[in-house]
Amino acid sequence: MHLKDWRKQGTAGGENLPWGKGDTPLKEILQVMRSNHYTFPASIEYETPEGSDVLTEMRKCVQYCKDALA
Repeated sequence: MHLKDWRKQGTAGGENLPWGKGDTPLKEILQVMRSNHYTFPASIEYETPEGSDVLTEMRKCVQYCKDALA
């Protein structure tokens, strides 16, 4: 499953946001995957803000997943 967080903005599209800050129910999706014992992977898509370190931002996403499933 491909996951990203964003905020809805009408029919023209949305705005990419850091994980946990948008409208996507990431925590709930991860918990459903766990509770139903799904074996397919969840992949993280994150639009790294200009000037940010990709690895630092990805670590934050992974930590978000760990916290959601704790």
